[in-house]
Amino acid sequence: MTFALLAAGSCGKPTSGNGDEAKPKIAAPVSPVDPGPAPISFVIASGPAEWDVSKEVEWLCVHTAGGKMARFRIRIEPAKPMDGGMFSGRGQFLSEPDSDPSAFLLQLKAGLLAKNLPQNVARERSVPFKLVISGRNMAHAERTGLSGVGTWTGTKLFFGSGAGESQVFLNLDPAHHKGEFSMKDEDYGDGILRELAKVL
Repeated sequence: MTFALLAAGSCGKPTSGNGDEAKPKIAAPVSPVDPGPAPISFVIASGPAEWDVSKEVEWLCVHTAGGKMARFRIRIEPAKPMDGGMFSGRGQFLSEPDSDPSAFLLQLKAGLLAKNLPQNVARERSVPFKLVISGRNMAHAERTGLSGVGTWTGTKLFFGSGAGESQVFLNLDPAHHKGEFSMKDEDYGDGILRELAKVL
């Protein structure tokens, strides 16, 4: 009889050292990483299909939506090599005649999470920027940036300086006539939109 009672007790639920029943651990749910707003794409209408970063390059770019066409040029000076396979340089956005940027600016406002649409902005011939080329010959992953091997070049642009500096990602694939702006940080949205509105 004694043996039977001991056997029955040993078949019960496992216990912890303090006598409490051991409870199975349940993994906490993993939240998906928010990739942020989708990039705002445009077409590289003309210019070199290959980007030799050691030479000056210029592309004519077009964005069409809602019957409105925005036209602008991107000119980038020869870049200098940095550590880690990156390059640094300077460039400028150039305005084009007969451009209607109204639809493009609305998409940029949403994609950069800007709070305000620029009003009464004086149109300028050019807007300068500094840039870092962070990756070349990369593939484009939907909503998650650039990675792997492909034909895209990833850059980060810097407008202004000091406390007034604004940053934005500019990804380019001249071989397939594609380009896009992508948000760096929503705090930069209004500053970037204000600078681009001068030349779009």
